Amino acid sequence: MTHTTEEGLPSLELLKPSEELAYVIGVKVGDGYVSKKSRVRKCYNDVMIGLEAKDKEFIEEFDRCLAKVLGRREIRPRYRRSSGRYVVEVESKTLYELLKKPVDLEDTDKFYLSLLGWSLAICTLLMRYWAR
Repeated sequence: MTHTTEEGLPSLELLKPSEELAYVIGVKVGDGYVSKKSRVRKCYNDVMIGLEAKDKEFIEEFDRCLAKVLGRREIRPRYRRSSGRYVVEVESKTLYELLKKPVDLEDTDKFYLSLLGWSLAICTLLMRYWAR
């Protein structure tokens, strides 16, 4: 079984359902962002997944989850003095494709349903926490 797409990119199969992936999805739905770079270089990492927030612990937890999901080391969050916020960003075409993928429950396989369930659970917990 191959773990790359026709373009040679890592396959979505490498992103296993987990609490960390659900957290990343939940953050993207809430405060996070995914974007394509305006200046495209000749490489597949022309996309960005990130979070900018004042709460350093929130940024660090997002960073930890990204590192676990992508099998990479954690990135040290940057502090932007101009906005007074911490920022963490990573490049991953595979994760970008997952986060931009619309959810169609009719055609969604067990993998995506599992992620959707985890994401909803994480979002619910975050909403309860912020409501305090």
